[in-house]
Amino acid sequence: KNSGNIESTGDYVGGVIGYCNNYDSSWDPKTTLSDSSNTGNVSGNYYVGGIFGYATCYAGGTIQSSTCAATITGKAYIGCIAGEATNIVVDNCKNTGSVIISKGYILQNDTKCSYVGGFVGKGSRATNCTNEVNIDCSTGGYYVGGIIGSADMRGGDSTLSNLENKATVKGIGYVGGIVGYIRDSRYSLTFSTLKNTGNINSSGDYVGGIIGYCDNYDSSWDPKLSAVDCTNAAQVKGANYVGGIFGYVKAYSGKIYGCSSSGTIVGTSNFGEVAGLAERVTIE
Repeated sequence: KNSGNIESTGDYVGGVIGYCNNYDSSWDPKTTLSDSSNTGNVSGNYYVGGIFGYATCYAGGTIQSSTCAATITGKAYIGCIAGEATNIVVDNCKNTGSVIISKGYILQNDTKCSYVGGFVGKGSRATNCTNEVNIDCSTGGYYVGGIIGSADMRGGDSTLSNLENKATVKGIGYVGGIVGYIRDSRYSLTFSTLKNTGNINSSGDYVGGIIGYCDNYDSSWDPKLSAVDCTNAAQVKGANYVGGIFGYVKAYSGKIYGCSSSGTIVGTSNFGEVAGLAERVTIE
């Protein structure tokens, strides 16, 4: 438990743990953190989080039943639970009362990237979480989400389930109520019971009420994509590829069923109630 303010001019800054690397393929280690809390403000440069600044684990890890109620400030890789959490599931965590302040971005291949999420800036998976924190990266960069900014789910078949965003999310591009960006071209993905009721606003492309951008196409691995019982009830606004559920989605074999959007969808091209553009994905 931490209740004191944490301030740094550098990287890897956390309310509980700044940096945790538990990656060793020869030993198969796992990481579990539970029942932790932070109410102290946390500020730093890159990799700034209410619980972890940065965490990675080889055999899979869990951050569960932990809470943050603080102001989290950084340039990129920012989240109320973790700035980055690789191969780690965030489960049943809360960020009620928190504030995220994004002060910039990091340049990657000449692309301005912020990686900001209500729970995790860049991460793997999440279950049973609700975001109530307004996120404004409208002067920052890409990859912004109500739950996870950018999700790397390439460690095996993965599920995002029972997640809800109730807050306003603003970003430049790759913006979603639940996840801004997902890239997984090997394993199957399942999105179940995801809900958005907060306005999603972007001046750029790939904007979704649930997921901004999702590419799950790889003919050599035959992955499957499934989205079921996902709903959006708020305005989703962007430029190109704007949708109530997905801004853009591509799969080797995919299906969206039992999903709906009742919010206003605003875009300049490729915009729709369910998806701005869906490639190799059926909508039922």
